[in-house]
Amino acid sequence: MPSNYPIDNTLKTSIKALVNDWKSLNDAYEDFTRKKLLFAQRIKQIWDMAKELDRKQKGITNQNHFRKQLAEIIESDNQSILSRWVQIGDNAKALLPYATSLPSQRDAIYQLSLALKKKKPIQQWIDSGKLSTESTVREVIALTQGRRRTSRSVRQERNTLVTLEVSGSSEDAARLLSHIVFEKNVVSIKSNQAFNSALKELLGKGQISRVEAKLQ
Repeated sequence: MPSNYPIDNTLKTSIKALVNDWKSLNDAYEDFTRKKLLFAQRIKQIWDMAKELDRKQKGITNQNHFRKQLAEIIESDNQSILSRWVQIGDNAKALLPYATSLPSQRDAIYQLSLALKKKKPIQQWIDSGKLSTESTVREVIALTQGRRRTSRSVRQERNTLVTLEVSGSSEDAARLLSHIVFEKNVVSIKSNQAFNSALKELLGKGQISRVEAKLQ
């Protein structure tokens, strides 16, 4: 129901401070998780303020204003983002002691917030090495939801797929890439049979045996 009340000045001031928090957050490289938790905590406080103001005014003006301002601040109008930030903010105080051991991705922190609410053993996960700053969102979801991970799925998440299109013949491509195929970080090479044959001929039997398992 629309309200004739103007937007509360205290709410405006709080949102302005949130803008500064967001700018500071985007400039931060150290202590990133802790700053995200504090940012979420402020979102929760402002959201509660907006709801209380609307309760008194019997409308939704302040909540709608905050939703719009938050969308502009974080440059996303995804409707689920506010609820995720509020959920994180609701448990931010309890998560802060673990901040230096947690991943910084918002969705990972959100899953940990839900896990904490269910009294999951956050500290135990950290101590056992199952949870760290390097944990991916998928790893966190699997951990918090009790899913078993296969070594293949973990390996796939740790790898980065790069596709190259080389101008020239298969022999040209083989010469270009021959200096990186021996790198241990190159785990597989997907190409056509012509490229594989050209690489084998270029490297010779002695060298190709070192990388043949990578060719697909």
